[in-house]
Amino acid sequence: NVGGTGGFLAGHAHFKAKGYRHFVIMDDDIALLPDFIDRLYGLSCFAEDQHVGTMAEILNVPERIVKEQGANVSGPHTFGIDLINPFTDLQGWDRHRVYGYYEADFSGWWSLMVDLEGPAPRMPEKQFIKRDDIMFGYESRVGDVPTIVPPNLVVAHGEEGAPAYYYYDIRNDLILRARNTQGLSLSVVQLTRIAGYLMLSLQVDRQKMFNAALRDFMRGPGWLQRSQISQTLKRVRALAAKPQAIPKLPTKKEIAQAKAKETAKGKGKAAQKTDLPAISPRLSGGERPPPRALLRDRMRPAAWKAADPLPIVADNPLLHARGQGAYLDVIPFTATAYLRKRQIAGPLQFARALLLLGWLYCIRGRLMKAYKNRGTTP
Repeated sequence: NVGGTGGFLAGHAHFKAKGYRHFVIMDDDIALLPDFIDRLYGLSCFAEDQHVGTMAEILNVPERIVKEQGANVSGPHTFGIDLINPFTDLQGWDRHRVYGYYEADFSGWWSLMVDLEGPAPRMPEKQFIKRDDIMFGYESRVGDVPTIVPPNLVVAHGEEGAPAYYYYDIRNDLILRARNTQGLSLSVVQLTRIAGYLMLSLQVDRQKMFNAALRDFMRGPGWLQRSQISQTLKRVRALAAKPQAIPKLPTKKEIAQAKAKETAKGKGKAAQKTDLPAISPRLSGGERPPPRALLRDRMRPAAWKAADPLPIVADNPLLHARGQGAYLDVIPFTATAYLRKRQIAGPLQFARALLLLGWLYCIRGRLMKAYKNRGTTP
């Protein structure tokens, strides 16, 4: 029970010692077609010097949406990933795009057939979760073992996520880029923009995770290896703002049925009350307010008061608007979303981020050398 990274490293070492050519890693919550294993076995008879990935169909949505068909790491953009055929509807007009096979930097570990003759994985076990599949695929390709993603290997995978993932996404992306500086940028300027966005949108919990990821990354690979996975996860989970569920809004049919029911009770008289569930205040976002109006409204004390339940503002690029006390955390392509309260402490956390980024700029060279050599804390 050492997370995706530890499980992968243990499996790779086990099957390598047994003399096998391939092994397959899979998530435990995917849905497979009946002939999936047969297809994998057939490919294993021909696949040499390459890993074989799968397309990932999103499981918990009504449409047949492919999340990606493999992906590449964005070289110039820190925290960037370029998906191949992202969010393609298998029942839409553009489904022909997924019928070819693609060579990619990596394919997710929801299901991946690994060539054991390729370069051994070198990622730190304490990465635990997130971006370990990216690091393995990218560094394998640097070692001339790419990942191919054919069109006839499809798994269905849920699109839920945990707030704590944000910390691991940031920290592990920095480790990946520090270890592979010849092809990947580790830009302090771009990290400052990310921190600035988090401040402007007042996502203080994610700003705290961003700061914690920066701080832990700068402690170096020695500290990472000595850290305790359970303690790190507990600490990061405590940073996440407690979500508030969004009450389900009644449909037009439910409203009509409730009115008819009350009318029948009142013997033809118009109903004064209904048995409808409580309706969450849903505001129309409309067009984004001009910056001048946003600034003026944020200077008013009333702008920082959060309603209970918190209001939803839709159709807003930054997921916030005048007087908004929360941001909407949406699970893509699903009907699931949560409200997380904003906090005025955002500017203070941003100032901390700037101090950390300034220190990162000063020691970036030493950090890169330490992570490349898997040495001790610089």
